[in-house]
Parts: sequence; structure tokens; C-alpha cells
Amino acid sequence: MAGPQIQRPSLVSIGFFHCGYEGSRNGLKLLRATLKASAVEHVPLSGSLIVLPEAFNLDDYYGKFSPDPSVKSSLAQISVCMGIAFVAGLIQRKTNFNCAYLIDGPTCQVLSYKTDPGRSGSYRPCPRSHDICRLHRGLAVGALVCNDAGENSTDCTLAEKHARHDVLARKLADLRGGGDAVMCVPAYMGAVSSELVVAYWGQRPGLIVVLANGRSTQPSVMRRGDATICSEKKDAILCLRNLNDRGKYEVKYARAV
Repeated sequence: MAGPQIQRPSLVSIGFFHCGYEGSRNGLKLLRATLKASAVEHVPLSGSLIVLPEAFNLDDYYGKFSPDPSVKSSLAQISVCMGIAFVAGLIQRKTNFNCAYLIDGPTCQVLSYKTDPGRSGSYRPCPRSHDICRLHRGLAVGALVCNDAGENSTDCTLAEKHARHDVLARKLADLRGGGDAVMCVPAYMGAVSSELVVAYWGQRPGLIVVLANGRSTQPSVMRRGDATICSEKKDAILCLRNLNDRGKYEVKYARAV
């Protein structure tokens, strides 16, 4: 559900929250600690779009835990209090679908359903793709969940995967006009290279790519033009870049303490 339209300031920065911990985790607790640390590190948060990892409402991606129903509402509350927008990977409780949600105050909209079955058994793959792009606070936003954004797949042919990607890229290009567009990838990547997935999408002109990973085996990655930023693999870290930086740019970091 998209929620009511409330005028909020344009987004001014974009980034990822990397959660590089294996096994049991509490992503929301780590996120809160990292956002708190941002004040100490003088990292401005208001007006940011932050991409969160896949299955952010599960304590263990490969376990038998049920999705935590409080995570989505907690993200909405953080959004209101801090002026942040999130693209978060969440498992739906009723359908068990694995989704990318845009969460920004009263706005809570599914941008994509994961079709790749994966190997975790923690979610049900959606039988068909359903991808939405949205112009949100001055930024064209689209998303795919984890392996749906890459070229490897077990749920469709490579040609079908490329066709899905091309349609989504065209939607973003049409929406952005002369502004910015971002492809958000909530992920839990282990064997698949997160850097190669971002490089594949980064070939498209005018597209910012942000992949937020929830494992210690692959980094989170952000790319704009020829500039690529990678996190450490074993870390809980927030990384932000100002959208107005066109040439020389500054990256702001904050770590959970």
C-alpha cells in the first residue's frame, strides 16, 4: 500500500547500511546503533535514502524464524523522526514473499517481489515478476531483490532476465527526466559477487546503483558513473553520498558502537 501523499523535502543523499554478520542477527538493533553513531560522526541523515539488506526482518536468513512484524513499523517511525527514506528487503508474513519495500513515513510500497527461489527456504518465490518504479522526493527509485538483479538465475532464462532488467531500466529513465535515478538492491549475497552485480547495472547511463548486503562474504556497493564505493565485508556500517556531488565527492560513514 502506497499510503497517503505528504509533501516532504527532496532527497539529498543516498547510501547503504551494510550488516556483515553471519548467523543470528538483529538488523534493526544494529541499524539503530549505527544511526546513533552518525550523530557522533557528524553524518547528516535527514533527506537520505538508505538501502537495507534483504530479509531485514529475519533474525536468521537460513533459520526457521518468523518475520518480525515490528520491523516495518519501526522503520516507518525512524523515517518520520529522522527524515530518512528506506528501501528495505522484508519477508511478508501472510504470503511469505520476499520483497523490496519503499518506506518513508506513511509511505509503505512494495517495489519488487523476488522470483529467484534461492536456497535458504526462508521465503516463497513470487511466481511472476512485479516491478514498480516511483518518483519519490525528486528521485526515480526502482528495486530488485538480491539475485533478481544479477545475471544468474534458476527461475528463468538469461534472455528473460535481461528483458526484465531492460524494462525496469527504461521505466527509471522515463521517470528521472533530467534528474537522478537509483536502482536499489537489498541483498544477502554469498557466492554471487555483489561488485559484479553493481558493475552490470552501472553500465547504464545516468543510473546510480546501491546494493546493501547482509552477509560477511560480500561487500555492500554503491556506484555512480565511474566511482564505486565498497564497504568492508565484516562490519555494520552506514555509507552515504551526497546526490549533488557530480565530480569530486565525499562519502560519510558511521559504524555501530
